[in-house]
This record gives sequence, structure tokens and C-alpha cells, in this order.
Amino acid sequence: MVMPTLCSEITDVKSWSLLYTFTNALPFGMTVGSIDKTRACEERLSQLVVKLEDKGIRLKQWRIGAFNRTLCPVPDGDSAVYQAKKDTRNGSDTGNRTGAGKETDQQVKANHAVKVYRKLCEEDLNLEPLCDEIVTYFSERMISPETLRRNNVSQRKWNNKLVIAFTYRRDKVLVGCKYRELSKKYSQERNTEKILYGLDDIKQARVVIIVEGEIDKLSMEEAGYRNCVSVPDGAPPQVSNKLPDKDHDTKYRYLWNCKEYLDSASKIILATDADPPGQALAEELARRLGNERCLRVTWPRKNETEFCKDANEVLTFLGPQALKEEFVAMSLEFLLVRNVWMSFTSVNAEVAEEGEYGYSTVSPKDYPYC
Repeated sequence: MVMPTLCSEITDVKSWSLLYTFTNALPFGMTVGSIDKTRACEERLSQLVVKLEDKGIRLKQWRIGAFNRTLCPVPDGDSAVYQAKKDTRNGSDTGNRTGAGKETDQQVKANHAVKVYRKLCEEDLNLEPLCDEIVTYFSERMISPETLRRNNVSQRKWNNKLVIAFTYRRDKVLVGCKYRELSKKYSQERNTEKILYGLDDIKQARVVIIVEGEIDKLSMEEAGYRNCVSVPDGAPPQVSNKLPDKDHDTKYRYLWNCKEYLDSASKIILATDADPPGQALAEELARRLGNERCLRVTWPRKNETEFCKDANEVLTFLGPQALKEEFVAMSLEFLLVRNVWMSFTSVNAEVAEEGEYGYSTVSPKDYPYC
């Protein structure tokens, strides 16, 4: 079978960078009764698909006459349309480059669903145990060393500055890393898959808490709630006018990347910040996760004139026990008007019951509030 050739391997073409898949070696032109040839064709096509996907390439259609415009996976790759056509002279198939097709180069780049992510290695990131300065920083925010260790919070030198490193993991494997300066300036490793922070803590959980930042996730754990995750990119300034489809939902790609974890939850508590961006984030999350299973937190008062902004403010100003008690007693607002009145106390009791370890999967029809 002829292997696909990347543009970076073509030395005599300098003006463009294209992916070209040779299809003339695939035996599409077969007789109707040739079962063996059909099976051989399917096998060879299957092998070709696997080899292309190993290169980070996934075409929409694998059939004669189909147009496929796609990108070369090498840096600065351009795109082109190719069509597999039958050669009527000898019954074979040829792959011809053509300008036909509805998608433009810009659309292809926007729709290019298959992304090759970097694989991170902790040794390469030069992560270190937390120094006394950063441990003290967290202590002032009521985050214990035990919680920091369990969540693999580390530090490193980044742009000649000492930064906190929040490691993002799936099944204990390092997927991404986000850095925070003590001045609250954030940065993160490029070209890594976006997932929720603390993802392993909600595996098969039937009640999931979503907060807006990594420190808020650690704060919820101090109150006994481990079934909590944080979004990786903060909050939007406002709610978007239109809900994009899955392939174009780049801002909230982390929800789609963690879909199998979130699908297990019959209730999702949106404990985002109390400011307008935080409320916009709650709305955006509910639109994607389903209003019918989302509840929104109203944070308690910090003093006579102010409300707490987030979970860490509750923890810092009112203490861990207060956060737990306030969370059980706080208002949980349905994001969808329903005919059935809900017992907030019952839901919060379930959240508090096994929050440290999460929950087993439950079908929505078996859950009394679904």
C-alpha cells in the first residue's frame, strides 16, 4: 500500500504545503462477486485510515467521489481538496487534486477537529515541591499542606519568576499544567488538551460541583467536598448570543473533552463567582450541561454590606466548617422553571453525605429530583 506523503517530505514543491494521499493503490475497481477483493480493500483502507490518524489526519468521508479538504499537520500547513475518482480506462482509482468543494481554507482551519496535543512529562517541566513562601500563601487562604499534596500542587521557575503549578490530570496522567504568579497572573503550557481541574475526583460522581478557579476547588475540599472540579480558563465577560455546535465550541472544549465524566452526574452544582462574569459562566455551563440538572449557588454574606465572592472567600472569612454548613444551607437556584418544587435541604444533604469521595453512577430516572 502506498503511504501518505506529507508536504514537508516533498522537496520540489516550495510554494505550498499540502497533504496528498495516494489512493490509486487502493483496489476500489472490483467485480461485484469478488468477496475476497472486497475484504482486502476494506482491510487496506482500514490500515490507511489508521496510518493517517497516526499523522493527526482524519478525513470526513472515505468513498469514491467524495471531496475532502483538509490541512497538512506540519506547521503552517495549507489545505487543498482531493477527490477519489474511478479511472474508466482500467478500473483503478486515482486521487486528483481539485479546486472544487464548498469549504474554504479558513473554514477548514476552523473545522479541523483532530488536534495533536503535546504529551507533558513532569521531569521536563522541572516541577518542584512547594517552598515555605508558597505554603504560607496557601495557609493564609486556609488551604492545608495535605490538600496541596493530594492535588499535586507544585512550583517552578517560569520566565524567571517563582510560580504555582496546578497540574491537570486524567486517570493520574499529566495532561496540562497551569501556572499562577503570586500576583494572580496566569499562564499555561501551550498545545495541551483542555480538561477540568480535579477531573479524577468526579469519576462516576452523581453530584458534581463546578467552581471557577483551582483555589476554589481546593477550598471545597477543605470543607469536605472532593466531588468538585474547576474550569481551566476562568469566566467570559458576558453570555454569548449564540450557542455554537460542538465542533466550533472552542472556548468550552474542556466540557466536551470531559463529557463521559459529566454524563454520569444527575445533578451539577454551579458554584461560580458572584460577579457578572461568574454568573455568565454559570449560564454558559448550564446551556451545555442541561438546565434541567444544573443548580446555581448564592454565596453567603461576608459582612453586613458584602457577600462572599467565591468558595475561597467563604473559607477564608467564615472558616471550613462554616463553608460546609453554609453550603448545606445556602440557596440553590433551579436554572429551569419546573412544576415540581424541590427540597433544597434534601439535595444539599446528598451533596454533603459522600462529598469527600464522590458518588456512584445513578440513572436520572432513579434520582428523585430529575
